[in-house]
Amino acid sequence: MFVAAEQDGYLIVSGSGTFAEYLTFRSGSLSLVETGIFYGYSPSAVLAHARVISPERDQKWPQTVGQYFLGGVYSEYFSHEERTALDEQWSEIEAVAPEIAAAAERVFEADGAH
Repeated sequence: MFVAAEQDGYLIVSGSGTFAEYLTFRSGSLSLVETGIFYGYSPSAVLAHARVISPERDQKWPQTVGQYFLGGVYSEYFSHEERTALDEQWSEIEAVAPEIAAAAERVFEADGAH
């Protein structure tokens, strides 16, 4: 793994040396849209966050642990697909890191998020 860049207070890590080199070259100058895509958010959610397309009007409180920890702004027309994608990503995290997922579940429950 390569620590490729620091953007907006977060590290972007890559398994590709070429991608890490690109991010290092662009460090500090990545757009909001580029950063969101590189972090793995769905393109429609990124565009909604950047206000290029309409965000969801009545954004609901996260209904799942994945939405709580991985989500953000959802688009008006694709929010269902965006939330489903986050839940699928969370399933992968649960499979790889069950202890972390269990701790996150406890935080989610304590926050009364659902």
